[in-house]
Amino acid sequence: MSFLAVASIVPSLVLGAAPTTLTGTATYRERIALVPESELRVYLDEVIGKRTTTLSEIVLKLNGKQVPIDFAVPYILKSSKTQAKYHVRAEIWSEGSLRFETRDSVPVISNGKRSVNLILTRSAAQPLKLEGPTWQLLELDGKKWSSEGRVPNLEFRSNGEMGGNTGVNGFGGNYTLDGSWIQIDPGPQTMMAGSEDQMRIEREFLEILQRANKFQITQGQLELLRGQKVLGRFIAMQR
Repeated sequence: MSFLAVASIVPSLVLGAAPTTLTGTATYRERIALVPESELRVYLDEVIGKRTTTLSEIVLKLNGKQVPIDFAVPYILKSSKTQAKYHVRAEIWSEGSLRFETRDSVPVISNGKRSVNLILTRSAAQPLKLEGPTWQLLELDGKKWSSEGRVPNLEFRSNGEMGGNTGVNGFGGNYTLDGSWIQIDPGPQTMMAGSEDQMRIEREFLEILQRANKFQITQGQLELLRGQKVLGRFIAMQR
């Protein structure tokens, strides 16, 4: 799997035990290409009675790789109970949205299977909401983000509070909604200094937040508008 970057591996470990590996492939039947930034997430779950816990999981950065995708999930069996069952499931995320998923988890390990081929189907996930994701800047006043350093971002909370980072300074604030109408009031921020270009971007970023009076979310992206003019475009980064 040299073409893939392993973003994270989270096995449940037992001190002194060596991990075993569950291998397989993930694919889907639709003739749809994945964007380069897509991720494959594979979960190995342990089921004991009505209780299900994730024993191990991996996240693979695909870097342009298309299906079928090979994966290997390291795991260590924590339970010695014979009634424990194990299932594997997978998801493909693109541009902050769930695109494909296994409809049902597939039994493994306890039935002797340690290699499996997973067929994913298009997700029927609910549309993204304003509250929840971290919204990372893609475009500022019609210009694609291309500067070095930390990318500005926003977060909206369900209690009317918001916050984020300008690329230099963190800040808080409040917002109000009325349908698709929005008013954002950035509040106190830290007082770090950046380069001349970074401070210019910070000023422009905070200015569009104050000028925005509408928002819309389409295809995993948030647009802040003034009337019909798009002031800023953001992509959802799932946490």
